[in-house]
Amino acid sequence: MDLVAEIAPTQIPSDDWLRQVMVERYAELLRLAFLILHDLADAEDATQLALERAWRSRAQLRSTDGALYWLRRIVVREAVGVESPDSRARTPETSTVRRGDKIERGSSRGRVRLVA
Repeated sequence: MDLVAEIAPTQIPSDDWLRQVMVERYAELLRLAFLILHDLADAEDATQLALERAWRSRAQLRSTDGALYWLRRIVVREAVGVESPDSRARTPETSTVRRGDKIERGSSRGRVRLVA
């Protein structure tokens, strides 16, 4: 059963309705984040953060009409801005590359790391 198609387009969504849409559309939202990040773990993190952000700002959703667009937009914004735990944990001392240092290419997103 597709709750998005089932409810009147101008109706203000209830918390239960939004929760159910998030559950039903999780795989679609995860796929969207993965298309941006090319990394499943990062995509899962971005999707989770986006759903948390959407839940906190659910009062801004005035109708069911644009609910999926609204959720997708939040996922895209989160995916574009997501950082890996490695890049968040980096300190200035560990991120400085000096001449002669060996570096290793990371994920498909182009990150590099110093090799000891």
